[in-house]
Amino acid sequence: MKLLEEFFKNFADLIWGNWLIATLMGVGLYYTVMTKFIQFRKMPYIFNETLIKPFFKKNKHKGEGTLTPFQALCTALASCVGNGNIVGVATALVGGGPGAIFWMWMAALLGMATKFGEIVIGMAYRVKADDGTYVGGPMYYISKGLKLPWLASIYGFCLFYKTVEVI
Repeated sequence: MKLLEEFFKNFADLIWGNWLIATLMGVGLYYTVMTKFIQFRKMPYIFNETLIKPFFKKNKHKGEGTLTPFQALCTALASCVGNGNIVGVATALVGGGPGAIFWMWMAALLGMATKFGEIVIGMAYRVKADDGTYVGGPMYYISKGLKLPWLASIYGFCLFYKTVEVI
């Protein structure tokens, strides 16, 4: 069992290594260019739909399962922001100084395009479950989009292993 645990630890460390940062930045830059800088072009629209309209206009969208843009924003932020993010910024500031904060902003700007691409791909390959809800995410678009179900299983296992390791 010790050997198996060591194997999966090394495998997870290989996948979650420093090269992942460079890959994510490259993909973010690629999506930014391919979407013609969507995170900058659509900034007024984003602020208008999520921060201004919800407080000044009545929501016209009615229906089962419909979220307002503001509710979607709050849900997305709640799923992304946690103590690790807050402590991570403080640690970066102490360890790297103001330059670290600058590079975190640059990564965030590229990350916006990456998140946009991930959401679009996730919506394209989502599946309607038996109870009528939609399910999707990386394992679904790896399995259905790339047609590599074995890779989706490995991804899911490594994600689970890394989550268990943190807990």
